[in-house]
Amino acid sequence: QSVTLTNVTVTANADGGDTGGEDGGDTGGSDLGTAADLHGDWYITTLGVGPVVGDLGWWSLDGDGIALQRPTYGDDIYRFNADGSFENVLGSETWVEGWQDGQGEGSRTPVAPFDGTAVATWAYDADAATIVIDGAGAYIGLPKAITGAEINNNADVPASRTYTVTALSNSEVLLDISTGGGFWRFVLSRAASEAPAPDVVPATNQTSELIWGAFDGATLDGDTFGYPAGAQPWAGFENVNGDIFAFPNGGTITFTASANGAGNDVTFTFENDKYPNHVPNFTTDPVAVTGGEASYSVSVPAQDAAQSYKSVLLKLTGQGDETLNISNVLITPTGETPFDAGNPPAPAGPEAAVDPGDTVFTFSGAFGSTASVDGDTYTFASGGDPWSGFANEDTSVYPMAFPNGGTITFTGASDAAVDLYFKFEKAAYPDTEPSFATANVTVNGAASEYSVDIPAQDADNRYSSFLLYLVTNDQSVTLTNVQITVN
Repeated sequence: QSVTLTNVTVTANADGGDTGGEDGGDTGGSDLGTAADLHGDWYITTLGVGPVVGDLGWWSLDGDGIALQRPTYGDDIYRFNADGSFENVLGSETWVEGWQDGQGEGSRTPVAPFDGTAVATWAYDADAATIVIDGAGAYIGLPKAITGAEINNNADVPASRTYTVTALSNSEVLLDISTGGGFWRFVLSRAASEAPAPDVVPATNQTSELIWGAFDGATLDGDTFGYPAGAQPWAGFENVNGDIFAFPNGGTITFTASANGAGNDVTFTFENDKYPNHVPNFTTDPVAVTGGEASYSVSVPAQDAAQSYKSVLLKLTGQGDETLNISNVLITPTGETPFDAGNPPAPAGPEAAVDPGDTVFTFSGAFGSTASVDGDTYTFASGGDPWSGFANEDTSVYPMAFPNGGTITFTGASDAAVDLYFKFEKAAYPDTEPSFATANVTVNGAASEYSVDIPAQDADNRYSSFLLYLVTNDQSVTLTNVQITVN
C-alpha cells in the first residue's frame, strides 16, 4: 500500500530542547518553566512533611514561623549558579538538628558537611520534573531529607539527592522529596520571610512572687535549683505566674541566693512566648553565686518598646552537682515600682470591648495554601493546608466581647451547598487562646439571608481575631453584609 506526502514542514519550538550549558542541565521543555528560571538565590519560606505529596499534616512551618522561630534558617541561601554549580550559603549560624553534633536542636555554627563547603552541581530535568543536587553535604531544605530516607548520621550522607518539582517559576519553586515513609515539601521564594510586627500585648510586669517550674531534667526542691548531669542542654526553670514584661528602658533583676558547694552561675532569659514561639528573646549576663546567702543583681538591657515577653526562664550554666538556693526574685523595668509582696498591685480589669455596631465585615486576609478570595467570593481548595481560611483585617472593631452571646447575620450565595463557620480568637496566631467557633451554616442557592448564634463567653475574655472557615472544598461561596450583633 503506497502513501503520498506533500508540503511536509518541520518547525522548531524555541522554548523546548534545552540541553544544558549555562542553564545547569535542563533536558527538555515543560510548563513548569526552564532552568533559567532557577538561576540566582532562593530562600525557604515554607516547609513541612506529611504522608502524601502536598499534605503537611505531620508538621509544618510557614513564613511567619520561620522568621520568628528559626530566623537563622530563614536567611539561608540556596544558590543556583548559571554555570551549573550549586551553593548553600549559610552565614555564621543556621538551624542545626541534634543528630548533627549531639546537641539539642537550635541556632548555631553550621556543622560539616552541611556547612556550605560542599562542591556541588545542580541539574533540572523539565520532562522528568526533577532537580538533582550532586555533592555530598549539599542540600535543599533540610540536611536529613534525602531521596528515599531520612538520615540521622553524618556517615550516611549521600552523594546526590533528587527533588520532584511540583511548581516552578522565576519567583517560586515547590519541591517535594520522598523519604520512604512520607514526603517533605519545600517552598522557595526570591526573598526571605520577614517577621511580622510583634503583637502589642500590654505588660503587667511583676504582679506576684515568682513561681518556678523545672523542665527537661532540671531539678527544683523548694528553693533549691539543680542542673544535674543527664539533664538536657537547654534544661532550666520557667516562671509560671503568667506575668508579661517589657523593657523599653532596660531594668534590673535582684534575688537572694546561696551555694551548696563551690557555686554556679545564673542567667535569666526573656522570650516572646513559650517555645516554639520564643523569638525574639534575650539573655542577661551570668551572675556568679558563691558562698553563703547574699543579695545579687543583674541589669536588663533596653529592648524594643513594642516587644513584650511572656516567657521568663532561669537557668544554671554549670551542669553537675552544684545546686543553688534562690529566692526573692524581683524583676523591675526601669521607671517602674518594684513588686512588694506586702502590697501587691490590684489586678487589672479586662480591656474595654468594642461594640461592632453597624460594621460590615469582609474577610480579605486569606491564609494557608488553599484559601483564595476574589472580592466577596471565597474558595477552599482541596489538597493543601487544612487550616486555610480567611481573616477580617479591620482592627478598629477589636477587641470584642460576648458575655451574653450574640448573632452573626450575612447574605450568602453558592451554586452548590457549602458548609462554613466563623471563629473568634484572642489574637492572631500564635496567641489565639481563648478561642471559640460557631456552629456550621450551610449556604446553598441564590442570595439569601443567613444567621448563626454566638454562644455566651466568659465576661473577661476579649477577641481580636475574627475568622471565616469553609468546610466544603472546591466550591465557591459569596458572602456580603456580614454583621455582628452583641446581646
